[in-house]
Amino acid sequence: MDPPQPASIPARVPSYSYLSGDVSTSPPGRAVALFQHGFGVEFMDFPRAVVIGADANVYRRMGAAEARGGPETQGDPGPMLLSPDGTRVAVGSYDSSVPDLALIDLHTGDVELLPVSGGRSVIPLALSPDSNQVAYLSVADPVNPYSGTAIRGDIGMLELATGRARLLPGDADARAVAFSPDGKELAIHRIPPDDGSERSR
Repeated sequence: MDPPQPASIPARVPSYSYLSGDVSTSPPGRAVALFQHGFGVEFMDFPRAVVIGADANVYRRMGAAEARGGPETQGDPGPMLLSPDGTRVAVGSYDSSVPDLALIDLHTGDVELLPVSGGRSVIPLALSPDSNQVAYLSVADPVNPYSGTAIRGDIGMLELATGRARLLPGDADARAVAFSPDGKELAIHRIPPDDGSERSR
Protein backbone atom coordinates (compact mmCIF):
# COMPACT_ATOMS: atom_id res chain seq x y z
CA MET A 1 0.00 0.00 0.00
CA ASP A 2 1.34 3.40 -0.96
CA PRO A 3 2.03 5.82 1.90
CA PRO A 4 -0.53 8.63 2.24
CA GLN A 5 0.24 11.83 0.39
CA PRO A 6 0.32 15.22 2.14
CA ALA A 7 -3.18 16.33 3.06
CA SER A 8 -4.80 19.08 1.04
CA ILE A 9 -7.88 21.23 1.49
CA PRO A 10 -10.04 22.57 -1.34
CA ALA A 11 -9.81 26.27 -2.18
CA ARG A 12 -13.58 26.49 -1.83
CA VAL A 13 -16.06 24.59 0.36
CA PRO A 14 -19.45 23.94 -1.25
CA SER A 15 -22.40 25.88 0.07
CA TYR A 16 -25.30 24.33 1.98
CA SER A 17 -27.09 21.73 -0.13
CA TYR A 18 -29.68 19.01 0.33
CA LEU A 19 -27.81 16.95 -2.28
CA SER A 20 -24.54 16.53 -0.35
CA GLY A 21 -23.42 12.90 -0.15
CA ASP A 22 -23.33 11.13 3.22
CA VAL A 23 -20.39 9.32 4.79
CA SER A 24 -22.57 6.23 5.28
CA THR A 25 -23.11 5.72 1.54
CA SER A 26 -20.09 7.50 0.06
CA PRO A 27 -17.14 7.46 2.49
CA PRO A 28 -14.55 10.19 1.82
CA GLY A 29 -11.49 8.38 3.20
CA ARG A 30 -9.27 10.30 5.59
CA ALA A 31 -10.42 13.82 6.34
CA VAL A 32 -8.60 17.06 6.94
CA ALA A 33 -11.45 18.97 8.59
CA LEU A 34 -14.67 18.39 10.53
CA PHE A 35 -17.13 21.17 11.26
CA GLN A 36 -20.75 22.14 11.77
CA HIS A 37 -22.38 23.87 8.79
CA GLY A 38 -25.23 26.10 9.92
CA PHE A 39 -26.47 27.21 13.30
CA GLY A 40 -29.94 26.81 14.75
CA VAL A 41 -32.98 25.36 13.03
CA GLU A 42 -34.57 27.66 10.47
CA PHE A 43 -37.26 27.02 7.86
CA MET A 44 -35.98 24.15 5.67
CA ASP A 45 -32.49 24.71 7.05
CA PHE A 46 -30.92 22.34 9.57
CA PRO A 47 -27.34 22.33 10.93
CA ARG A 48 -25.12 19.74 9.29
CA ALA A 49 -22.05 17.79 10.40
CA VAL A 50 -19.52 17.98 7.56
CA VAL A 51 -16.14 16.41 6.77
CA ILE A 52 -13.71 17.46 4.04
CA GLY A 53 -11.52 14.75 2.52
CA ALA A 54 -7.75 15.09 2.84
CA ASP A 55 -6.86 13.42 -0.47
CA ALA A 56 -9.37 14.93 -2.88
CA ASN A 57 -11.97 17.64 -3.21
CA VAL A 58 -14.56 15.61 -1.27
CA TYR A 59 -17.30 17.09 0.93
CA ARG A 60 -19.58 14.75 2.91
CA ARG A 61 -22.38 15.02 5.47
CA MET A 62 -22.24 12.91 8.61
CA GLY A 63 -25.80 11.77 9.20
CA ALA A 64 -24.68 9.56 12.08
CA ALA A 65 -23.50 12.66 13.98
CA GLU A 66 -26.62 14.62 13.12
CA ALA A 67 -28.79 11.77 14.41
CA ARG A 68 -27.14 12.01 17.84
CA GLY A 69 -28.36 15.56 18.41
CA GLY A 70 -31.55 16.31 20.31
CA PRO A 71 -33.90 19.16 21.25
CA GLU A 72 -31.32 20.41 23.75
CA THR A 73 -28.91 21.18 20.87
CA GLN A 74 -31.35 23.35 18.88
CA GLY A 75 -30.80 21.09 15.89
CA ASP A 76 -27.02 20.81 16.17
CA PRO A 77 -25.27 17.45 15.61
CA GLY A 78 -23.97 15.56 18.63
CA PRO A 79 -20.58 16.66 20.01
CA MET A 80 -17.93 15.34 17.61
CA LEU A 81 -14.17 15.08 17.23
CA LEU A 82 -11.90 14.12 14.32
CA SER A 83 -9.00 11.76 15.05
CA PRO A 84 -5.45 13.08 14.49
CA ASP A 85 -4.91 10.66 11.60
CA GLY A 86 -8.14 11.84 9.97
CA THR A 87 -9.63 8.36 9.60
CA ARG A 88 -12.29 8.32 12.32
CA VAL A 89 -14.76 10.60 14.05
CA ALA A 90 -15.91 10.15 17.66
CA VAL A 91 -19.43 11.40 18.39
CA GLY A 92 -21.03 11.67 21.81
CA SER A 93 -24.44 12.79 23.03
CA TYR A 94 -25.71 15.51 25.33
CA ASP A 95 -28.55 13.28 26.54
CA SER A 96 -28.56 9.49 26.35
CA SER A 97 -30.00 6.85 28.64
CA VAL A 98 -27.21 4.49 27.52
CA PRO A 99 -23.86 6.33 27.61
CA ASP A 100 -21.66 5.52 24.61
CA LEU A 101 -19.47 7.00 21.92
CA ALA A 102 -20.13 6.41 18.24
CA LEU A 103 -16.96 5.77 16.25
CA ILE A 104 -17.38 6.51 12.53
CA ASP A 105 -14.88 5.00 10.08
CA LEU A 106 -14.33 7.48 7.25
CA HIS A 107 -12.92 4.78 4.95
CA THR A 108 -15.96 2.51 5.17
CA GLY A 109 -18.76 4.64 6.62
CA ASP A 110 -19.30 2.03 9.34
CA VAL A 111 -20.47 3.17 12.78
CA GLU A 112 -19.40 1.33 15.93
CA LEU A 113 -21.13 2.08 19.24
CA LEU A 114 -18.77 1.76 22.20
CA PRO A 115 -20.27 1.77 25.72
CA VAL A 116 -18.50 4.04 28.20
CA SER A 117 -18.53 4.60 31.94
CA GLY A 118 -20.43 7.62 33.15
CA GLY A 119 -23.68 9.48 33.17
CA ARG A 120 -26.30 10.81 30.75
CA SER A 121 -24.00 13.10 28.75
CA VAL A 122 -20.80 11.99 26.96
CA ILE A 123 -18.67 14.57 25.15
CA PRO A 124 -15.43 13.60 23.33
CA LEU A 125 -12.66 16.04 24.24
CA ALA A 126 -9.38 14.72 22.82
CA LEU A 127 -7.89 11.79 20.93
CA SER A 128 -4.38 10.57 21.60
CA PRO A 129 -1.71 11.29 18.95
CA ASP A 130 -1.89 7.65 17.78
CA SER A 131 -5.72 7.94 17.53
CA ASN A 132 -6.18 4.91 19.80
CA GLN A 133 -7.56 6.58 22.95
CA VAL A 134 -10.44 8.99 23.43
CA ALA A 135 -10.63 11.24 26.48
CA TYR A 136 -14.25 12.23 27.11
CA LEU A 137 -16.28 14.31 29.53
CA SER A 138 -18.95 12.44 31.46
CA VAL A 139 -21.76 14.42 33.10
CA ALA A 140 -24.29 12.76 35.40
CA ASP A 141 -27.28 14.64 33.98
CA PRO A 142 -28.32 15.67 30.46
CA VAL A 143 -26.51 18.78 29.25
CA ASN A 144 -27.89 21.81 27.45
CA PRO A 145 -24.90 23.28 25.55
CA TYR A 146 -26.74 26.61 25.27
CA SER A 147 -27.46 27.00 28.98
CA GLY A 148 -24.82 29.71 29.33
CA THR A 149 -22.91 27.84 32.06
CA ALA A 150 -19.67 25.91 31.72
CA ILE A 151 -20.02 22.17 31.16
CA ARG A 152 -18.12 20.28 33.85
CA GLY A 153 -17.86 16.64 34.78
CA ASP A 154 -15.66 13.57 35.16
CA ILE A 155 -12.95 12.63 32.67
CA GLY A 156 -13.22 9.19 31.12
CA MET A 157 -10.79 7.29 28.93
CA LEU A 158 -11.79 4.88 26.17
CA GLU A 159 -9.27 2.53 24.57
CA LEU A 160 -10.43 1.95 21.01
CA ALA A 161 -8.43 -1.26 20.47
CA THR A 162 -10.04 -3.04 23.43
CA GLY A 163 -13.26 -1.06 23.96
CA ARG A 164 -12.30 -0.66 27.62
CA ALA A 165 -13.62 2.53 29.25
CA ARG A 166 -12.92 3.91 32.70
CA LEU A 167 -13.39 7.12 34.66
CA LEU A 168 -10.23 8.80 35.92
CA PRO A 169 -9.94 9.70 39.61
CA GLY A 170 -10.46 13.28 40.70
CA ASP A 171 -13.20 15.79 41.41
CA ALA A 172 -16.04 16.07 38.90
CA ASP A 173 -15.08 19.59 37.83
CA ALA A 174 -13.13 19.01 34.61
CA ARG A 175 -13.77 21.14 31.53
CA ALA A 176 -11.13 20.23 28.93
CA VAL A 177 -8.14 17.94 28.39
CA ALA A 178 -5.13 17.64 26.09
CA PHE A 179 -2.73 14.78 25.42
CA SER A 180 1.03 15.31 25.50
CA PRO A 181 2.78 14.89 22.11
CA ASP A 182 3.89 11.36 23.04
CA GLY A 183 0.43 10.43 24.34
CA LYS A 184 1.74 9.38 27.76
CA GLU A 185 0.39 12.28 29.80
CA LEU A 186 -2.93 14.11 30.00
CA ALA A 187 -3.38 17.74 31.00
CA ILE A 188 -6.76 18.39 32.65
CA HIS A 189 -8.36 21.82 32.96
CA ARG A 190 -10.51 21.94 36.08
CA ILE A 191 -12.83 24.79 37.04
CA PRO A 192 -14.72 25.66 40.24
CA PRO A 193 -18.52 25.39 40.41
CA ASP A 194 -20.56 28.14 38.77
CA ASP A 195 -22.31 28.95 42.07
CA GLY A 196 -19.45 31.25 43.08
CA SER A 197 -17.90 28.93 45.64
CA GLU A 198 -14.15 28.38 45.53
CA ARG A 199 -12.13 25.30 46.33
CA SER A 200 -8.44 25.21 47.14
CA ARG A 201 -6.11 23.38 44.75
